[in-house]
Amino acid sequence: MGQAKRAEQERIENEEAAWAAVCRSKGFFCLVCGEYPLKAEREIYFETKLCGYHAHVVERSKEE
Repeated sequence: MGQAKRAEQERIENEEAAWAAVCRSKGFFCLVCGEYPLKAEREIYFETKLCGYHAHVVERSKEE
């Protein structure tokens, strides 16, 4: 793995760790599974209070 790719991966991991710390301190967790939402799933979480997976499952069940 090249140095630039390693640096990018480290940056992403640091951002996820910082987001997880925010989730712990503010009580952000999926109402179904209790996991912290991923940083990329913030918008979904704030709309549904669910992680991306469970928001998807709920949405699919509405379609049936």
